[in-house]
Amino acid sequence: MGTGITPETTSTPAATAAQLHRRTAPEIHHLHPADDTPAGARAVPHRLRKFRPDIEGLRAIAVLSVVIYHILEAAHPDGNHLVSGGYVGVDIFFVISGFLITRQLVLELERTGRISITGFYARRVRRLLPASTVVVISTILAGWWLLNPLRARDLVHDALWTLAYAFNWILARNGTDYLTATEAPSALQHYWSLAVEEQFYMVWPLIMMVVTGALFVRLRPGKGHRHVRPVLLASLLLIAAGSLALSIWQTSLNQPYAYFGLHTRAWELAAGALLAISAETLARRLPTPLAVAASWLGVGMIAASVFTFTTRTVFPGYAALLPVAGTALVIAAGCATPRWSAEIVLARPTMQFIGAMSYGWYLWHWPLLMLAPVYLGKDLSVWTALLMAGLGLGLAWMTYVYVEHPIRVAKWPSVRPWRALGLGAGLSAVTAAAAVVIIAVLPGTLGSGTASAAQALSGDARMAAQITEALYSGLDVRTAPANLDPALTAVRQPSALPLPQQDGCHLSFTETAPKPGCVYGASQAQRTVVLLGDSHALQWFPALEQLAQQRGFALVSMTKSACSPMSLTVWNEAFNRPYTECDQWRTAALEQIRRLKPATVVISNFINSSADALYPTAAAYDQAWTSGTAQTVQAVQASGAQAIVVADTPYPRESVPNCVADHLDQVGACVLEQSATQVGQSRRQAQADTAQLNGATTVDPTTWMCIDNRCPVIVSNLLIYRDESHISTAYSRWLAPALGAALRL
Repeated sequence: MGTGITPETTSTPAATAAQLHRRTAPEIHHLHPADDTPAGARAVPHRLRKFRPDIEGLRAIAVLSVVIYHILEAAHPDGNHLVSGGYVGVDIFFVISGFLITRQLVLELERTGRISITGFYARRVRRLLPASTVVVISTILAGWWLLNPLRARDLVHDALWTLAYAFNWILARNGTDYLTATEAPSALQHYWSLAVEEQFYMVWPLIMMVVTGALFVRLRPGKGHRHVRPVLLASLLLIAAGSLALSIWQTSLNQPYAYFGLHTRAWELAAGALLAISAETLARRLPTPLAVAASWLGVGMIAASVFTFTTRTVFPGYAALLPVAGTALVIAAGCATPRWSAEIVLARPTMQFIGAMSYGWYLWHWPLLMLAPVYLGKDLSVWTALLMAGLGLGLAWMTYVYVEHPIRVAKWPSVRPWRALGLGAGLSAVTAAAAVVIIAVLPGTLGSGTASAAQALSGDARMAAQITEALYSGLDVRTAPANLDPALTAVRQPSALPLPQQDGCHLSFTETAPKPGCVYGASQAQRTVVLLGDSHALQWFPALEQLAQQRGFALVSMTKSACSPMSLTVWNEAFNRPYTECDQWRTAALEQIRRLKPATVVISNFINSSADALYPTAAAYDQAWTSGTAQTVQAVQASGAQAIVVADTPYPRESVPNCVADHLDQVGACVLEQSATQVGQSRRQAQADTAQLNGATTVDPTTWMCIDNRCPVIVSNLLIYRDESHISTAYSRWLAPALGAALRL
């Protein structure tokens, strides 16, 4: 058996680990240890090696790309660093996995006439779950120790999703949900790739058996069934073509679902599977010079994607073809075992050691990078992040030696598949039990302070003094009140959100047409007021709804997530492209206002909407805001309505509920400096000036939230912000009299 490293040639620790790895697990797929060679399979020809050092080296490249990318991202979150495309390491893993696992399944099918589904899943359970369980339980225990109760509870919920191998869909949903898209990444977020793989392997062995007929009759073992590989090739080509087409299409429309979805990633696993079925043909017919060239070209393509892709690359889509094709070329060339191929680098002892540790290192490095800043109380530097990643490699080695390897070589789970499946059920039960216990023992999020309910504003000349007094008292709050409204645990519940977010009238990223019937307030009204804008306009809905009910006007909500009502194109961070849906919605909304002919249109927006590369300079972006504001205000005024532009609220940038949960007895630590909350000031001023020049009334709510250059986060028993950006429904309602006076409603 060709291995590339032998004990006689070197005795370095890396070589020792590689030798141990070869003896106990001939192959490790993707991030995961591989399944054993199926029982009854005959020895493959020498050229089709059981152990592939080139693949082990590819695994090392993949995990190094991912880990170094995350290290540099910790210090340079803007993505401006050398390994800006390191995230493609996951794509490399997918191709490797498709090759190795399909190779084993095909051999089993051809040589035993069937695929043992229970045996297949039992082997995967034995290889995947022990290390995964250790990391998940360690992570949620660390979260219980380090994180505030809100974040710790979220982490435990994430752990439960990992048990169902469905975490990728949760991340896809969160990426397109404006309420969660800006939350800090989960310490278990990297489990999405394991979820994609397991979803693929839930169906792929069954598809293989269906299309070859092995599900219905046991095939005669041996080479007699020549239809097996052609049928599998045809099936894989259909899967790969369909999945790639979906990836290209959905990446252009909804990148989070394209990035995390099985349907858009299956083609990468299928690419490796196609190579697995063609391995013998490649070994026989691939000329050595061509194999050598393909091997080095493949490595070059991988390097090109790692060093040239960025977070702004439209990915996966077409871009994923580069790392996937590069990986496929290296694997295909390795089937022919060319002497001067990239294997001379990939088979080096260090690369073999890192490849052998890749699964554990992938699992450990991310929780360490996510939780270390909480423990240290500051963002990570490159060197600190590097230290955490090194610690992750050490933990990976310990997990390999004391968890993965002993279970891998143990006889009792391999003798009968149901024993391994029982082991998996037991490990999952242990994780679930740990999650339940942690949730039960998490400290409460209720403060111990006392505060009377916020006194209603008078609505007369005394109101400004009442607000000032309330803000000053808010600066003196030390202990969070037990009757905080909303409660920290309820702040993200649907009942704590403005009504249009509960009933669907607030549009998501993908929706483009204002919904009919989004009318609130007085049932019989002679006057109509329209609320137009993004979620920073929607935060004023509770106050406007209260005014509508009290003063007898109809309130029409026309809002859309992350969409400026001003007539300019902005960048959608979730979709990683110009926000064309926003432009379509704005045009339709202004047309609806023209037909509706309301008395007043209240306009507001987040002033720091991203522009990315849409405008050459900051000044050009400001100018676009100016002209866009003029166009929208003019369109509103042309409908006969009075346009009122409410300036953006102060912007905390970090989750206020999380801060309060961290400082229940020291709420003063969460008080904001007003100057730090004022983002996009040049655009803010340009918007106000332009609105006034075009006949609109302008309102600045800053004095309702800040005093003496400081902005409290609690006033009486009211929590001012529900996240890092939006004011709470309770505080919006409290400000209704002030807003009504400013808008003259």
